[in-house]
Amino acid sequence: MQNISTRTSNVSGRIYTKNTMQTEEMHREHNSSNYDTL
Repeated sequence: MQNISTRTSNVSGRIYTKNTMQTEEMHREHNSSNYDTL
């Protein structure tokens, strides 16, 4: 049972990291578009 819980936490950690990277990319694109407007 412990192996299953560890594997699940690893998968959720990867998903969290992936979502965080995508969010940072969105913020970066949003900031660059703001600079273009200024």
